[in-house]
Amino acid sequence: MKKTLLTLCIAAFAFGAQAQYQMQNSNFEAWTASSGEPDHWHGFKSAKGSYAGWAKGTLAKSTDKRPGSTGTYSAVITAGSVFGVTNNGTVTTGQLQASSMSAANTANHAEMDKTSTATDKNGDKFYMPLTGHPDALKCWVKFAVKSGSPNASVSAVITDGSYYQDPEDKTYTNKVAVAKNTSIGACDWTELTIPFDYDSYESNGVEPAAILCTFGTNASPGKGTSGDAVYIDDVELIYYSELSTAQYNGNTVTFTDGAASVDAEYDSSLLSLTKKGKGATAETSYDESTALLTITVKGENISEDATNCHTYTIQFNTSAPEPEPAVVSSKTYTEDLYVTLGTSTSDKQVADVTVETLENGNINFVLKNFVLDGMPVGNIAVKNIEVAKDNSFSFKGGIQIAEGDDPTVEMWLGPVITEQCGGSVPLDMNGQFIGEDHVVVYISINIAEFVGYPVEVHLGYARSSMAVNAEAKYGTFCAPFDVEVPAGVQAYTVVGAEANGLLTLDDALSIIPANTPVVLFAESGLEAVEYFGIAEEGTPSVGLLTGVYENTPAPVGSYVLQNLNDKVGFYQVAEGSQPTIGANRCYLTAPTSPASGVKAFFFGEDDATGISYKSFPSGEDLGEAYNLAGQRISRMQRGINIINGKKVLK
Repeated sequence: MKKTLLTLCIAAFAFGAQAQYQMQNSNFEAWTASSGEPDHWHGFKSAKGSYAGWAKGTLAKSTDKRPGSTGTYSAVITAGSVFGVTNNGTVTTGQLQASSMSAANTANHAEMDKTSTATDKNGDKFYMPLTGHPDALKCWVKFAVKSGSPNASVSAVITDGSYYQDPEDKTYTNKVAVAKNTSIGACDWTELTIPFDYDSYESNGVEPAAILCTFGTNASPGKGTSGDAVYIDDVELIYYSELSTAQYNGNTVTFTDGAASVDAEYDSSLLSLTKKGKGATAETSYDESTALLTITVKGENISEDATNCHTYTIQFNTSAPEPEPAVVSSKTYTEDLYVTLGTSTSDKQVADVTVETLENGNINFVLKNFVLDGMPVGNIAVKNIEVAKDNSFSFKGGIQIAEGDDPTVEMWLGPVITEQCGGSVPLDMNGQFIGEDHVVVYISINIAEFVGYPVEVHLGYARSSMAVNAEAKYGTFCAPFDVEVPAGVQAYTVVGAEANGLLTLDDALSIIPANTPVVLFAESGLEAVEYFGIAEEGTPSVGLLTGVYENTPAPVGSYVLQNLNDKVGFYQVAEGSQPTIGANRCYLTAPTSPASGVKAFFFGEDDATGISYKSFPSGEDLGEAYNLAGQRISRMQRGINIINGKKVLK
């Protein structure tokens, strides 16, 4: 749980430092002398394969720049000819592989593998890292065609970083998105914008880690003419930061110069926004005093380009807000608190609750400095809650979790959780005031989508745990509130003990009353079950059993339920060997003479209920015998049997 929440908080900080949104040296200004190729881009000089040395396609530096360029260079790729076959000029962010004399063989390709240790002459690996989700590839090209039909190409493939080659030799499932143009005609400097296709590869379920971008003098291997040249400059990945659509209460909102108006009062639940950018985010801010909603859409690369955002405004109808009712009194309650994450409940905590009574009779409720699994969350505050005549109150809706007021805490998760929930954390709450100095509250914080678990809070309640060891089949239990006996379990009070070491049990209970210690029987055992309830005053002692609500050393001379030598019973506690009675468990009070000298007590016949815990010989004639399901049986079964109208336990 800690890891989940910490990831939630830290992601915003860590991701920014690791993100890569643009291709390196995309303006082709850096040409390290020893390489002869533009830094981070590669042609046939750094190619591998048995025919790499035969390749005649070239990659070179050019001073022919696109219009308006503030740089000095561009890159030019030129087709060559080998034995009369045109050899395309190529530049790629990966590494070229030339392993076939046949131009169309996919053994000739550009490839990329993030795990490869191969490097170029500059010491750079043959791959281009990318963690963003660009919406389009923009570049400038100039295509000087020697003769024949022009058909230059550009391809950009975003992958998860594992091995990929272009052209493909098989179906690759590591692709995230593809932008491709295979019909670039002869032209002077022209700006191209090519959209990325994400939809076709969504089923791959992978995230971006690298991009393989390749330019060629012809889209078809071996085609074109020797001397065909493509000039390339200012390759850029575009991240959109606009709204595609905005709707309010199902109606389209139309913006003019980024502004619109809606003839209604603002309700955040009625607003629906669709962003144009794949990785874009939209933030909303509402000014209640002016009824103006501001929507800010940021491109995914906002951390690198602070200007990549668009702002929209929607003017709603103004309405004078109702003044908050005045506070007439305030009281702080200190209560026990338990937090349940999924199926795991924390140890008992102590929490302060501030309740403000308002002039209209309602209350403001604040659970101060809430801690979730050891991590500070903040103040859970709900305002203006109606209180019923029986002193109960409830709330269901969204809240903002604010920072707490503990000066020793450096970071509170509440504001982060609120942001992740879109500015409103869903919360259900039911509570009641008990007397003058006690309040009990159940809170469900519906953030399982973000933290991985449902979150439940029990404030002011007592907690009890019931369990029966599957091997022993017997247990004890006591709670300071009423508990319904679960299916498959019988619960009995102990009303007598005999000198022969047998115990007498009262009628089985369907509900265990508060402060009533009982013996449990479960044929198949019972895994721990948690119960919460409002504690009632009283002494947990009924009959010969005494219950405890916290770990307690067993009194000397008392009897503790144990399974010794495969015999389950209450065994007497001797001086110097006092076992610990766990919370919500019981011990047997030493009975008066003549049974006081007995060292152990076992479960005996109860004349009132007809329940017997004697063992019957397996071969004995049972007479009229049934199991608890009412089925006739010929032999004793393990558990409770009904023999001649009496309940018998084997």
